[in-house]
Amino acid sequence: MSDGEDNTNLILNEQMILEGGVPIESMNRNHEVKWPVKRKIDKTLYNRRRNARIHRLILPKNALVVFSELFRGVPIQVEEHTLWNDKTYTATIEIDGQTYTGNHISKTEAKQKACEQLFRSMLSKQLIMETEKKKYPVEKDMEHDTAPKPKEPPQEDFPWSHFASFAMYNLINQWKLQLNSKDISLQDKQSFGILSPPKVAAPMKMFPSNPTNHQPVSLLVQLRPDVTFTYTILHPVIHANCVIDGIRFTGQGSSKKSAKKECCISAIRHFWNFDFHFIHS
Repeated sequence: MSDGEDNTNLILNEQMILEGGVPIESMNRNHEVKWPVKRKIDKTLYNRRRNARIHRLILPKNALVVFSELFRGVPIQVEEHTLWNDKTYTATIEIDGQTYTGNHISKTEAKQKACEQLFRSMLSKQLIMETEKKKYPVEKDMEHDTAPKPKEPPQEDFPWSHFASFAMYNLINQWKLQLNSKDISLQDKQSFGILSPPKVAAPMKMFPSNPTNHQPVSLLVQLRPDVTFTYTILHPVIHANCVIDGIRFTGQGSSKKSAKKECCISAIRHFWNFDFHFIHS
């Protein structure tokens, strides 16, 4: 080694020592690199941390809270019906050309039922889509003649955490559990709706002796407060559907209002043997 190289190493060693580094001579003597020791995470500790993350994501939320988080700015229309001095409400939500309704003697519960109809439809479509993907993944790759891509972390747009929160809310209400006031704030209790049990629908009343004094929709909603309606739009005809005691009824018309009316007339004719069309004719 020449004097010039010795001077260069000496200068570099001094500079590295001043900067807290390791001298070149020491590095040359020890060629082995010591990697940090990997410590295995205890399985119990790992599960506890994972459960804590899941708990932060899945808080019990009722249908209205979940709806407001997923569909900000989408209104819920509420229509009031009065029969025998009693009021019932019909809540309506329109999403992507589809209409979802809920009926109840409570305005809030009517909104909840409309939201539940929407969520049921969303979940059903998602499950069908996943089933189709599992059935035909190989055929799609062969059609496009593409090589299998390397696996990547799965990504989904479906709001599973919101649905899990709604499922947790339903489970708590189904088991009639109540949270301690020290565990949750009053504002959260009101938003989750855990401590406010839903109002029970009024029992079905007797069919009136003068049904012609009532509208078919108002009459059916009063007799069956839990009835819900779905709509299928096939321009220029709209179909309204409802299921009562496992029996499906359908009405069609040029508007949702007229289709819903025909659907109610069909249900009333079946259960109470009264035909509004016969009276009007």
